Amino acid sequence: MKNLAPFIVIIVCVTMYYMYISPLTTDVSKLIAQKNQYSDVLTKAEEIKAKREDVSAKYSSISPDNINKLGRLIPDTFDAILFLNDISAIAARYNMSIRDFRSNSAVTATRGDSDVVSDAPFQVVTVGFAVTGTYDQFKKFISEVESSLRLMDISTLNITPELSVATGKTGADAYNYSLEVKTYSLK
Repeated sequence: MKNLAPFIVIIVCVTMYYMYISPLTTDVSKLIAQKNQYSDVLTKAEEIKAKREDVSAKYSSISPDNINKLGRLIPDTFDAILFLNDISAIAARYNMSIRDFRSNSAVTATRGDSDVVSDAPFQVVTVGFAVTGTYDQFKKFISEVESSLRLMDISTLNITPELSVATGKTGADAYNYSLEVKTYSLK
Protein backbone atom coordinates (compact mmCIF):
# COMPACT_ATOMS: atom_id res chain seq x y z
CA MET A 1 0.00 0.00 0.00
CA LYS A 2 2.92 2.24 0.62
CA ASN A 3 3.94 1.91 -3.00
CA LEU A 4 0.45 2.85 -4.21
CA ALA A 5 0.10 6.02 -2.12
CA PRO A 6 2.30 8.20 -4.37
CA PHE A 7 0.43 6.99 -7.46
CA ILE A 8 -2.92 7.72 -5.84
CA VAL A 9 -1.75 11.24 -4.88
CA ILE A 10 -0.53 11.82 -8.45
CA ILE A 11 -3.85 10.60 -9.90
CA VAL A 12 -5.80 12.81 -7.47
CA CYS A 13 -3.60 15.81 -8.38
CA VAL A 14 -3.99 15.26 -12.14
CA THR A 15 -7.75 14.78 -11.70
CA MET A 16 -7.97 17.97 -9.59
CA TYR A 17 -6.02 19.87 -12.23
CA TYR A 18 -8.32 18.84 -15.10
CA MET A 19 -11.53 19.03 -13.07
CA TYR A 20 -10.95 22.21 -11.07
CA ILE A 21 -7.75 24.17 -11.81
CA SER A 22 -7.79 24.07 -15.63
CA PRO A 23 -11.35 25.51 -15.92
CA LEU A 24 -10.42 28.20 -13.40
CA THR A 25 -7.34 29.24 -15.39
CA THR A 26 -9.50 29.47 -18.53
CA ASP A 27 -11.95 31.69 -16.63
CA VAL A 28 -9.09 33.79 -15.27
CA SER A 29 -7.67 34.21 -18.80
CA LYS A 30 -11.06 35.42 -20.03
CA LEU A 31 -11.32 37.85 -17.11
CA ILE A 32 -7.82 39.20 -17.79
CA ALA A 33 -8.73 39.78 -21.47
CA GLN A 34 -11.95 41.51 -20.40
CA LYS A 35 -9.99 43.66 -17.91
CA ASN A 36 -7.60 44.69 -20.70
CA GLN A 37 -10.56 45.68 -22.89
CA TYR A 38 -12.03 47.76 -20.07
CA SER A 39 -8.64 49.37 -19.49
CA ASP A 40 -8.48 50.29 -23.20
CA VAL A 41 -11.98 51.76 -23.04
CA LEU A 42 -11.08 53.77 -19.94
CA THR A 43 -7.92 55.05 -21.63
CA LYS A 44 -9.91 56.13 -24.70
CA ALA A 45 -12.52 57.75 -22.44
CA GLU A 46 -9.78 59.73 -20.70
CA GLU A 47 -8.40 60.82 -24.09
CA ILE A 48 -11.87 61.89 -25.21
CA LYS A 49 -12.41 63.76 -21.95
CA ALA A 50 -9.10 65.60 -22.38
CA LYS A 51 -9.97 66.44 -26.00
CA ARG A 52 -13.42 67.67 -24.94
CA GLU A 53 -11.89 69.90 -22.27
CA ASP A 54 -9.39 71.23 -24.82
CA VAL A 55 -12.16 72.01 -27.32
CA SER A 56 -14.28 73.54 -24.58
CA ALA A 57 -11.39 75.79 -23.55
CA LYS A 58 -10.83 76.84 -27.17
CA TYR A 59 -14.55 77.53 -27.61
CA SER A 60 -14.62 79.58 -24.41
CA SER A 61 -11.74 81.67 -25.70
CA ILE A 62 -13.77 82.75 -28.77
CA SER A 63 -15.25 86.18 -28.23
CA PRO A 64 -19.04 86.56 -28.36
CA ASP A 65 -18.62 88.97 -31.28
CA ASN A 66 -16.85 86.28 -33.31
CA ILE A 67 -19.51 83.72 -32.36
CA ASN A 68 -22.15 86.13 -33.71
CA LYS A 69 -20.14 86.48 -36.92
CA LEU A 70 -20.03 82.70 -37.27
CA GLY A 71 -23.80 82.63 -36.74
CA ARG A 72 -24.21 85.10 -39.61
CA LEU A 73 -21.79 83.18 -41.84
CA ILE A 74 -23.77 79.94 -41.58
CA PRO A 75 -26.95 80.42 -39.52
CA ASP A 76 -28.65 77.57 -37.68
CA THR A 77 -31.73 77.82 -39.93
CA PHE A 78 -32.48 79.74 -43.09
CA ASP A 79 -34.77 82.71 -42.51
CA ALA A 80 -36.02 84.08 -45.84
CA ILE A 81 -37.21 87.36 -44.29
CA LEU A 82 -33.86 88.03 -42.61
CA PHE A 83 -32.00 87.13 -45.81
CA LEU A 84 -34.25 89.45 -47.87
CA ASN A 85 -33.71 92.21 -45.30
CA ASP A 86 -29.90 91.82 -45.51
CA ILE A 87 -29.86 91.83 -49.32
CA SER A 88 -32.34 94.74 -49.47
CA ALA A 89 -30.18 96.81 -47.12
CA ILE A 90 -27.16 96.25 -49.35
CA ALA A 91 -29.15 97.10 -52.49
CA ALA A 92 -30.60 100.25 -50.88
CA ARG A 93 -27.08 101.61 -50.34
CA TYR A 94 -26.71 101.74 -54.12
CA ASN A 95 -30.25 103.03 -54.89
CA MET A 96 -31.39 99.60 -56.04
CA SER A 97 -34.37 97.61 -54.82
CA ILE A 98 -35.01 93.88 -54.67
CA ARG A 99 -37.94 92.47 -56.59
CA ASP A 100 -39.20 89.04 -57.65
CA PHE A 101 -37.78 87.44 -54.50
CA ARG A 102 -38.23 83.67 -54.33
CA SER A 103 -36.62 80.83 -52.41
CA ASN A 104 -36.91 77.07 -52.57
CA SER A 105 -37.17 74.78 -49.61
CA ALA A 106 -33.89 73.84 -47.98
CA VAL A 107 -32.12 70.88 -49.54
CA THR A 108 -29.75 68.91 -47.36
CA ALA A 109 -26.47 68.52 -49.20
CA THR A 110 -23.08 66.93 -48.87
CA ARG A 111 -19.99 69.10 -48.80
CA GLY A 112 -18.92 68.07 -52.29
CA ASP A 113 -22.21 67.90 -54.15
CA SER A 114 -24.98 70.38 -53.39
CA ASP A 115 -27.67 68.37 -55.24
CA VAL A 116 -27.45 65.13 -53.24
CA VAL A 117 -29.73 64.54 -50.25
CA SER A 118 -27.86 63.00 -47.29
CA ASP A 119 -27.00 63.37 -43.63
CA ALA A 120 -24.66 66.31 -44.19
CA PRO A 121 -24.32 68.96 -41.50
CA PHE A 122 -25.70 71.79 -43.63
CA GLN A 123 -28.53 72.70 -46.01
CA VAL A 124 -28.43 74.59 -49.30
CA VAL A 125 -31.22 77.05 -50.11
CA THR A 126 -31.49 78.53 -53.59
CA VAL A 127 -32.76 82.12 -53.58
CA GLY A 128 -33.65 84.16 -56.64
CA PHE A 129 -34.23 87.89 -56.94
CA ALA A 130 -33.86 90.75 -59.39
CA VAL A 131 -32.46 94.28 -59.16
CA THR A 132 -32.38 97.16 -61.61
CA GLY A 133 -29.61 99.71 -61.91
CA THR A 134 -26.54 100.84 -63.75
CA TYR A 135 -23.55 98.62 -64.26
CA ASP A 136 -21.51 100.61 -61.72
CA GLN A 137 -24.27 100.28 -59.11
CA PHE A 138 -24.45 96.56 -59.76
CA LYS A 139 -20.66 96.12 -59.48
CA LYS A 140 -20.70 97.85 -56.10
CA PHE A 141 -23.73 95.82 -55.00
CA ILE A 142 -22.09 92.50 -55.96
CA SER A 143 -18.83 93.57 -54.35
CA GLU A 144 -20.60 94.20 -51.06
CA VAL A 145 -22.60 90.97 -51.32
CA GLU A 146 -19.31 89.17 -51.91
CA SER A 147 -17.73 90.69 -48.81
CA SER A 148 -20.78 90.28 -46.56
CA LEU A 149 -20.62 87.83 -43.68
CA ARG A 150 -23.29 85.51 -45.07
CA LEU A 151 -21.89 82.63 -47.10
CA MET A 152 -23.51 82.54 -50.55
CA ASP A 153 -22.61 81.51 -54.08
CA ILE A 154 -24.04 83.19 -57.18
CA SER A 155 -25.14 80.34 -59.41
CA THR A 156 -27.04 82.24 -62.13
CA LEU A 157 -26.87 85.81 -63.42
CA ASN A 158 -29.03 87.14 -66.26
CA ILE A 159 -28.62 90.69 -67.55
CA THR A 160 -31.24 92.36 -69.73
CA PRO A 161 -31.58 96.02 -70.76
CA GLU A 162 -34.19 98.03 -68.90
CA LEU A 163 -37.14 99.06 -71.06
CA SER A 164 -38.42 102.60 -70.67
CA VAL A 165 -42.10 102.64 -69.76
CA ALA A 166 -42.78 105.86 -71.72
CA THR A 167 -41.03 104.97 -74.98
CA GLY A 168 -40.86 101.17 -74.88
CA LYS A 169 -37.19 101.36 -75.82
CA THR A 170 -34.15 100.25 -73.88
CA GLY A 171 -32.54 102.76 -71.56
CA ALA A 172 -28.96 103.88 -72.01
CA ASP A 173 -27.71 102.99 -68.54
CA ALA A 174 -30.18 100.78 -66.71
CA TYR A 175 -30.18 97.00 -66.77
CA ASN A 176 -32.26 94.29 -65.08
CA TYR A 177 -30.09 91.83 -63.17
CA SER A 178 -31.71 88.53 -62.25
CA LEU A 179 -29.66 86.54 -59.76
CA GLU A 180 -29.93 83.10 -58.30
CA VAL A 181 -27.75 82.48 -55.27
CA LYS A 182 -27.17 79.47 -53.05
CA THR A 183 -26.94 80.16 -49.36
CA TYR A 184 -26.22 77.75 -46.56
CA SER A 185 -27.52 76.99 -43.09
CA LEU A 186 -26.98 74.34 -40.47
CA LYS A 187 -29.65 71.73 -39.86
